[in-house]
Amino acid sequence: MISLKVLGFGEVLWDKFDNDLRIGGTIFNQTAHCRRLGAKSYFVSSIGNDNLGKKIFDRIELEGINNKFI
Repeated sequence: MISLKVLGFGEVLWDKFDNDLRIGGTIFNQTAHCRRLGAKSYFVSSIGNDNLGKKIFDRIELEGINNKFI
């Protein structure tokens, strides 16, 4: 069996729709989708050291994406 590894390098951000915040960013979304399809996914980025940054970090962990490069 082939073990697929994916490295996403880029932005993760918040999209705001009225009063609703949704995590987004092309590279984050692609990395998350690859993980959901069974790839071992890694993400390289920088996030803020504030409440919204913590929520992003928590979401990355929830998605099962390796966060050692953040």
